[in-house]
Amino acid sequence: EPGMPEGIAVGGGVVYVGTHTSVLGNAGGPPSEIFKFDVDTRASLGEITIQGQDTSVTNGILGMKFGPDGALYVVDQNPGRILRIDPATDAQTTYATIPDLATCLLGRARDARRDSSRSFQPGPTTWRLRRTARCT
Repeated sequence: EPGMPEGIAVGGGVVYVGTHTSVLGNAGGPPSEIFKFDVDTRASLGEITIQGQDTSVTNGILGMKFGPDGALYVVDQNPGRILRIDPATDAQTTYATIPDLATCLLGRARDARRDSSRSFQPGPTTWRLRRTARCT
Protein backbone atom coordinates (compact mmCIF):
# COMPACT_ATOMS: atom_id res chain seq x y z
CA GLU A 1 0.00 0.00 0.00
CA PRO A 2 1.60 3.28 -1.05
CA GLY A 3 -0.06 5.34 1.67
CA MET A 4 -1.32 8.82 0.85
CA PRO A 5 -0.20 11.03 -2.03
CA GLU A 6 2.06 13.78 -0.77
CA GLY A 7 3.70 16.18 -3.10
CA ILE A 8 2.71 16.51 -6.72
CA ALA A 9 4.95 18.15 -9.30
CA VAL A 10 4.63 18.50 -13.07
CA GLY A 11 7.56 18.92 -15.43
CA GLY A 12 8.58 17.82 -18.90
CA GLY A 13 5.14 16.38 -19.65
CA VAL A 14 5.27 14.12 -16.59
CA VAL A 15 3.23 14.22 -13.37
CA TYR A 16 5.19 13.07 -10.31
CA VAL A 17 3.23 11.89 -7.25
CA GLY A 18 5.05 11.03 -4.02
CA THR A 19 3.86 8.74 -1.23
CA HIS A 20 3.65 9.41 2.47
CA THR A 21 2.56 7.48 5.53
CA SER A 22 -0.93 6.14 5.90
CA VAL A 23 -2.83 7.09 9.04
CA LEU A 24 -1.70 3.77 10.55
CA GLY A 25 2.02 4.53 10.06
CA ASN A 26 4.48 2.62 7.94
CA ALA A 27 7.43 1.64 10.17
CA GLY A 28 8.81 -1.66 8.95
CA GLY A 29 7.24 -1.22 5.51
CA PRO A 30 8.81 -0.49 2.15
CA PRO A 31 10.47 2.81 1.26
CA SER A 32 8.52 5.64 -0.35
CA GLU A 33 7.98 5.85 -4.07
CA ILE A 34 7.35 8.56 -6.60
CA PHE A 35 4.92 7.50 -9.30
CA LYS A 36 5.26 9.01 -12.79
CA PHE A 37 2.42 9.57 -15.25
CA ASP A 38 2.27 11.03 -18.77
CA VAL A 39 0.39 14.34 -18.65
CA ASP A 40 -1.45 13.76 -21.92
CA THR A 41 -2.20 10.03 -21.91
CA ARG A 42 -2.26 9.53 -18.12
CA ALA A 43 -0.28 6.33 -18.70
CA SER A 44 2.05 5.14 -15.97
CA LEU A 45 5.71 5.82 -16.72
CA GLY A 46 6.97 3.78 -13.79
CA GLU A 47 8.08 4.72 -10.34
CA ILE A 48 11.15 5.87 -8.47
CA THR A 49 11.86 4.02 -5.21
CA ILE A 50 13.47 6.37 -2.70
CA GLN A 51 16.89 5.07 -1.70
CA GLY A 52 18.38 5.35 1.78
CA GLN A 53 15.19 5.82 3.81
CA ASP A 54 15.12 4.55 7.39
CA THR A 55 12.19 2.14 7.04
CA SER A 56 12.38 1.09 10.71
CA VAL A 57 10.55 4.32 11.56
CA THR A 58 7.79 6.34 9.95
CA ASN A 59 9.00 7.67 6.62
CA GLY A 60 7.64 9.40 3.57
CA ILE A 61 7.84 12.16 1.01
CA LEU A 62 6.76 15.53 2.38
CA GLY A 63 6.80 17.63 -0.78
CA MET A 64 8.36 18.10 -4.21
CA LYS A 65 9.25 20.98 -6.48
CA PHE A 66 11.23 21.49 -9.67
CA GLY A 67 14.25 23.72 -9.28
CA PRO A 68 15.59 26.28 -11.75
CA ASP A 69 18.07 23.63 -12.97
CA GLY A 70 15.21 21.34 -14.07
CA ALA A 71 15.85 18.78 -11.33
CA LEU A 72 13.13 17.51 -9.02
CA TYR A 73 13.78 18.36 -5.36
CA VAL A 74 12.09 16.07 -2.84
CA VAL A 75 11.75 16.48 0.94
CA ASP A 76 12.29 13.14 2.67
CA GLN A 77 11.09 12.58 6.24
CA ASN A 78 13.58 9.93 7.46
CA PRO A 79 16.37 10.66 7.20
CA GLY A 80 15.55 14.36 7.11
CA ARG A 81 16.98 15.51 3.81
CA ILE A 82 16.31 17.04 0.44
CA LEU A 83 16.93 14.75 -2.50
CA ARG A 84 17.78 15.93 -5.99
CA ILE A 85 16.36 13.67 -8.69
CA ASP A 86 17.48 13.93 -12.30
CA PRO A 87 14.28 13.57 -14.39
CA ALA A 88 16.22 12.13 -17.34
CA THR A 89 17.78 9.25 -15.39
CA ASP A 90 15.90 9.13 -12.05
CA ALA A 91 19.31 9.27 -10.34
CA GLN A 92 19.06 10.40 -6.72
CA THR A 93 21.57 12.45 -4.75
CA THR A 94 21.32 14.07 -1.34
CA TYR A 95 21.16 17.81 -1.96
CA ALA A 96 20.92 18.85 1.72
CA THR A 97 20.35 17.31 5.13
CA ILE A 98 17.86 18.61 7.65
CA PRO A 99 19.21 18.45 11.21
CA ASP A 100 17.17 16.98 14.03
CA LEU A 101 15.68 19.60 16.27
CA ALA A 102 15.12 19.12 19.97
CA THR A 103 11.83 17.48 20.81
CA CYS A 104 9.41 19.70 22.70
CA LEU A 105 8.05 18.65 26.06
CA LEU A 106 4.91 16.55 25.76
CA GLY A 107 2.71 19.33 27.14
CA ARG A 108 3.99 21.73 24.50
CA ALA A 109 3.85 19.45 21.46
CA ARG A 110 0.58 20.93 20.23
CA ASP A 111 1.92 24.49 20.43
CA ALA A 112 5.14 23.50 18.66
CA ARG A 113 3.20 21.84 15.87
CA ARG A 114 1.12 24.96 15.39
CA ASP A 115 4.18 27.25 15.43
CA SER A 116 6.42 25.08 13.24
CA SER A 117 7.16 26.09 9.70
CA ARG A 118 9.24 24.72 6.90
CA SER A 119 9.76 26.74 3.81
CA PHE A 120 11.83 26.34 0.71
CA GLN A 121 12.85 29.46 -1.10
CA PRO A 122 14.42 28.81 -4.49
CA GLY A 123 17.14 31.26 -5.34
CA PRO A 124 19.14 31.70 -8.51
CA THR A 125 21.79 29.18 -7.47
CA THR A 126 20.85 27.86 -4.02
CA TRP A 127 17.93 26.73 -1.95
CA ARG A 128 17.62 27.80 1.66
CA LEU A 129 15.81 25.77 4.27
CA ARG A 130 14.21 27.47 7.24
CA ARG A 131 12.74 25.35 9.99
CA THR A 132 11.67 26.83 13.28
CA ALA A 133 9.82 25.49 16.27
CA ARG A 134 9.13 27.36 19.48
CA CYS A 135 9.11 25.10 22.51
CA THR A 136 8.91 27.43 25.49
